[in-house]
Amino acid sequence: GGTTAIGAGENATLNFDELGLSFTVNTNFSASVSSIAADNTGASNFGSDTTFNGVAGNDSSLNVVNMAADNGQALQQSVDFQVGAGNTANDRMSIEFSSVDSDTLGAGALGTEVSIADLGANAIDTAAGAQEAVEVVGRAIDDLQRARANIGTYQNRLDFAGQNLATTQENTESARSTLLDLDVAAEMTAFTSKQILVQSGVAMLAQANQMPQNLLRLLQ
Repeated sequence: GGTTAIGAGENATLNFDELGLSFTVNTNFSASVSSIAADNTGASNFGSDTTFNGVAGNDSSLNVVNMAADNGQALQQSVDFQVGAGNTANDRMSIEFSSVDSDTLGAGALGTEVSIADLGANAIDTAAGAQEAVEVVGRAIDDLQRARANIGTYQNRLDFAGQNLATTQENTESARSTLLDLDVAAEMTAFTSKQILVQSGVAMLAQANQMPQNLLRLLQ
């Protein structure tokens, strides 16, 4: 029992001898499995019995893009979206969100790391303190507006990608319809044209059959 701190750049190994499992954890919050022991069947089932996002461990990789610290602050805030059918950089969109908590908003306004969270109840007791507080709050507002602008930019890119996908789907459906569906108007036009030709031919045959009979009447 107890807690052991891990310094910057250091690694810590967690061993579970009875489970045959060992994890190596370092300060950038990555984890790797360094050893897996076989069970009583003589085979290691970690890859087949473990899944990430529904994919068996033997065929999957895990990329953590968002992890929270004990105080609730995000350590890394990014999300990847698949916006195309391919596997190139143009088919994927990575969105990163800047931190907008009180510990980061307004930081740097005074040339230091003073932020909104550092402004105490006595921050405006003096004219100089009030001026500094105004600068920090102003910087915090600017930071928040930039964060909102970034989110709006990402939203526009996602909307544009969605419209492109909708256009592609519509074009695909149109091409499929051209290949497989019946063009009723064109078929009716062709049918009417051929029907007129057939009726004209029948009428001409009827007239041709009447001509010999007319000649016989003249001879009578």
